[in-house]
Amino acid sequence: MSNALESTAMKPGTMPRLPGAPTSRAISLQVMRRLRRDGERIAKQFGLPVPEFRAERAGVTDHYGVCSRDGRIRIRLRHAKTGRVLKYSSLVNTLCHELAHLRHFHHGELFKRFYFRLLRWARKQEIYRPATATGRVPGDLDEAGAAPPAPRPGMDRPAPQRQLALFPPGDGTGPGSRSPGVRGAGVVMGRRPAGGR
Repeated sequence: MSNALESTAMKPGTMPRLPGAPTSRAISLQVMRRLRRDGERIAKQFGLPVPEFRAERAGVTDHYGVCSRDGRIRIRLRHAKTGRVLKYSSLVNTLCHELAHLRHFHHGELFKRFYFRLLRWARKQEIYRPATATGRVPGDLDEAGAAPPAPRPGMDRPAPQRQLALFPPGDGTGPGSRSPGVRGAGVVMGRRPAGGR
């Protein structure tokens, strides 16, 4: 008697899909529906136009998200090497980054401040829930405008899984940068601008 799972051709290192389990496409659609709903909620809260949200094309691995000048936002849902869906907190981080470009189409200080406002609000609404050792959103300041205190000895938690880079090296936001981080028709998160270093 042959097992139905054994008869399907599979890539080495992959697990068989159990009967009735959601397909990869179904999971992507479910994640995109949730991202759209949360993105619309964030956009409305900050008076941004509600953009057209799409999943990035399969095979795109050189950036996490793209915001076009016409208001379209594409977000890569899957890890470049494993093909697994990225953590939802990473996807929301990218979503907020791209939404911030609807107001500031560069990576300058105004952009960063607005981006961090979006993240803080999303966190308060429990849309953005990163695993961090300090329990704070990157760039978050206390009411007095001070950076969060360093963790106390003995209070350390295990290191969190690595989050997406907020502003990759050479993105045009450092001191003396000539490029504002704008590239062609859209701002791309996770990619160096032309001629950048």
